Amino acid sequence: MIGKYAGRLAIRLRFISGLLLLLPLLFCSHEQPEPVVQGSSYYVAPVTADPPGNDFNPGTIEAPWATFEKAFHTAGPGDIVYFRGGVYYPRKKITYAPATNVQGKDGTRSNPIRYVNYPEEKPVLDFIRAIPESNISTGIRFDDVDFVHVKGITIQNVRQTEPEDVVEAWDIANHSGNVIFENCVVHHVGGIGFQVQHPDTVYFINCDAYNCSDSLQIPLPGNFGSGFSVHNDVERDSYVSYYGCRAWNCGDQGFYSGSVSLTTYDHCWSFNNGQLLGGGHGFKLGYTPDILTIDPQRIVIHCLAAFNRVTGFDTNDNGHYCQAMIVYNNTAYHNGFEDYEGGGHGFRILVPVNLAHRIYRNNLSYGNELGDLFKSEYQHENNSWDLAGSITVTGQDFLSLDSTGLSGPRQADGSLPYLNFLKLAPGSDLIDAGTTATHLPYSGSAPDLGAFESTVL
Repeated sequence: MIGKYAGRLAIRLRFISGLLLLLPLLFCSHEQPEPVVQGSSYYVAPVTADPPGNDFNPGTIEAPWATFEKAFHTAGPGDIVYFRGGVYYPRKKITYAPATNVQGKDGTRSNPIRYVNYPEEKPVLDFIRAIPESNISTGIRFDDVDFVHVKGITIQNVRQTEPEDVVEAWDIANHSGNVIFENCVVHHVGGIGFQVQHPDTVYFINCDAYNCSDSLQIPLPGNFGSGFSVHNDVERDSYVSYYGCRAWNCGDQGFYSGSVSLTTYDHCWSFNNGQLLGGGHGFKLGYTPDILTIDPQRIVIHCLAAFNRVTGFDTNDNGHYCQAMIVYNNTAYHNGFEDYEGGGHGFRILVPVNLAHRIYRNNLSYGNELGDLFKSEYQHENNSWDLAGSITVTGQDFLSLDSTGLSGPRQADGSLPYLNFLKLAPGSDLIDAGTTATHLPYSGSAPDLGAFESTVL
């Protein structure tokens, strides 16, 4: 529920509040109580289901609605809409952009609006039949909504039909706040999977985005395809959080943020990005489109970037304003290995027009084409490259270098797959080699290096 997950994320990130006086104030304001259900329960089912859906039905389980448009436009505060399993298509073949615009539909703190999958069933919103009437092709847009929770819904086949088309499966825009996406999936999209623009507060929990690539774009097909993206040059006190999310096989990068405010990445995986001629980064931490006003603007902890065409973690601020960032306990593995000038490092720290706090601690880089690090000025402590005189990183440090399962099924509770990939082997000198200055939880005498603590807390 909204309060449960917002509180969990707040607690998680307070571990670094010893460094950042901002965080306790920020996250306290986002904690919310468990919803008090005072609304109605509605049901949606495809027209091919039994019983079949029909938008003239009352929306009961015995007589469900048929379309997601009906569901998104009808539910109010305290209501919960259950999507039965199956494939849903837009009502119109030719659609305006966006196909479904949900504007000003607000829940309340104690009675959010909830759109969720029926237990153990998989609803899929398929836009393969939709033809955009403009050069903006959006599946579903949340415009200035508040206290909304979306769970267990998949969007696929939001198409690019012309080279200049801007494509987004989800667009969360214009002061939308207290919005949670949980266990949602986007795939086979001709652009961006989850786009956030000028928000208040948006949380992504255990969501996946893959095969997001603008194949028709000229001259660099794939170069505007991202799994998760934040664009915000307006709302300086906004907050976007990603926890347990994955992005892979995207054209440009898995995760991107270009924001004047705070974006956090916690336990996220980004791999195999850089399809076609896209940029090929795991995490492109973006640049701030204005001079620094808050510190930090990016927090990246316990994340994995692997097999990306160019770079694992990239500041993306060369010649732009610098964003203040905290980058702790992340792993970059086997990035690069493509014929691309200027890339191929695990971590790339570029040269901005101004300087801000860019603090890297306890990170692990191994097996990247051009090495661990490309750097300009930054602050650093106990990263694998800092400890080169006292540790040696080899394949023997890991339980496994077999990445099978990175894109596989999640665990029953929706969390990331449990793999041995890049987890530290007993006896590795990377165990307990970190600094405690991160204020993150750890086992043993000190934190391990990289994204995976050898003893799970």
